[in-house]
Amino acid sequence: LDLSLFLFQDSEGFARRAAVKYFIAWLSACSSPSSCWLLMQSVPTVLSQGVNDLDWEVKLHTLELAELLLDQAFPDPSPSHPYAVMSDQAHRLHIAGQQSDLLSSLKDLVDRGVVSALLCGVVDCDRPVALKACQLLLKLRGVVCPIQAMGKDTYVVSEACSEADKEGICASVDPERVGVCEVLRLLDLDEKLSILTQSSDHIYNSPLSLLQDILTAAAASSQPGRDPRQELVMDCY
Repeated sequence: LDLSLFLFQDSEGFARRAAVKYFIAWLSACSSPSSCWLLMQSVPTVLSQGVNDLDWEVKLHTLELAELLLDQAFPDPSPSHPYAVMSDQAHRLHIAGQQSDLLSSLKDLVDRGVVSALLCGVVDCDRPVALKACQLLLKLRGVVCPIQAMGKDTYVVSEACSEADKEGICASVDPERVGVCEVLRLLDLDEKLSILTQSSDHIYNSPLSLLQDILTAAAASSQPGRDPRQELVMDCY
C-alpha cells in the first residue's frame, strides 16, 4: 500500500496525518536507509506533498519526518578516547574522512528533498510549523556550516532556493547554484527563532489591542441600516 497516495487523494486531514506518522514509524524501524531503499524512494514525494499540505498538523508531522532523516544523516559522534595517540598525518586523514562523510550526507539530504522541505517550512504561515523548521535548520547549520570555512559546500537546486526566496534572501547569489550554508546564513535564523518563540501576549493582551477591538466594534455598530437597538456584543477579555 502506497501511503503517499493518501497525501494526494484523501480529503480528510486525519487520514493524511496518519499517513505521515505511519511513514515515520516505518522509517524509524529501518536499521539504515540502504536497508529500506524502496521506502526511501517515496521520501521526496512525501516531504514535498506533506510540507505543502493545507493542514498544519500534516506539515508538522512532515517536518518530524525531516528531523528523523536529519538525525540518521548526522548521528551524534562517538567520543574519542581521551588518551588516544594519533600522528599528524593520521589526524589529517581522519578529519578529511569526516568532511567527506559530512558532504556526502548533506548531498543525500538535498537529493531527498529534506533541505527544500525545511526551507519551505520556515516561511510557513503557521507558527508551529515555521518554529519547527527554524529549529531544524539551526541544527543543520551547526553540523554542516563549519565546512564552509574550508571552501566546501553542497549546493541546493534552484527549486530549494525559491522556497527561501519568499523572503528575498537569494537575490544576491546565483539561483542555480547556491550553497546550503549560504542560504542558512542569509536566512538570519537566530533572529527568526527569537521572533517565533516570543509570546504573542504582548500583542493580544495589550491595551492597544483592546482599544483597536473597541474601535472596530464601534465602527461596525455605526454602519448604515443597522438597528441601533440591537445589542452590541464585544469581547473585552
